[in-house]
Amino acid sequence: SPCGVDLLIIQDKPTKLVATRHFDSRWKWSTAFRDSKAMGEQDITAAAIESKIAAAMRSITGSDITLYGIGAPSQYELCIPNVTRWSDIAALNFTTPIAVLHLRGEQIDQYQKAFEEKQSSLHFHPTPESLAIEAKKEYQVAISGDYSTIQQIINIDQQIPDGFQITEHSLFTAMQKYLFH
Repeated sequence: SPCGVDLLIIQDKPTKLVATRHFDSRWKWSTAFRDSKAMGEQDITAAAIESKIAAAMRSITGSDITLYGIGAPSQYELCIPNVTRWSDIAALNFTTPIAVLHLRGEQIDQYQKAFEEKQSSLHFHPTPESLAIEAKKEYQVAISGDYSTIQQIINIDQQIPDGFQITEHSLFTAMQKYLFH
């Protein structure tokens, strides 16, 4: 199975991910990437990739909402349609855990406003407005367990929110389960 990236193939001008590849345990090129479908024309923008990864994170954790961002302008095309595969994107996040936390609706609103003010790359998926978030109700929120995301969350309340927990899932396993086929 894939285990990160040993080779990154990038198109220059404009910069786009073409493919990732890795060696297997016997130092032969792995063919596991073939288990994943190629990304379609509708999948290659930063917004589309972010939305689909967020949906996979939400599904694998059973969360109500996801807080996730990839840090690129929403309409920027990050990949080559019908060439780059979901496994190529997933391999870049092989060891990134998924965490969950519990926030009341009013906290979600507070976080959203703080992230907008700071022009953060983090976004709620789906948007709190589309879910009709209730102020006093508690929601399970899936997040990327990387340092940057956790630090941005801590900077809002100066502490880790209640119910924070690293799950057994990674961004890779979420994408593998929900986006490869």
